[in-house]
Amino acid sequence: MALVTFIISESDLLKDRCGSVQKAAIEACKKLSDAGYKGEFELVAFRFAGVGKKYRSEYIDYTFFILRQGMVNVSVECEYGEVKSISGIHKNT
Repeated sequence: MALVTFIISESDLLKDRCGSVQKAAIEACKKLSDAGYKGEFELVAFRFAGVGKKYRSEYIDYTFFILRQGMVNVSVECEYGEVKSISGIHKNT
């Protein structure tokens, strides 16, 4: 089984409420690995929309993020660290 990991910026790491984005990213990486992917993916976090400027700057959206590696973009929807859906994974042979 190939090893898939992710990187997250230090700024986003500090803004990850309760580590839920990281927990979901670990679960998503396992699914990428099962699909035949390997290597390191960049975690692209999103900011909350429609909330106060201060809140947006202090936290990242813990319900949606993208794992990116070159031309591969995997969208992950999650809730409190549990992956709800992943799109963009295709069997990598």
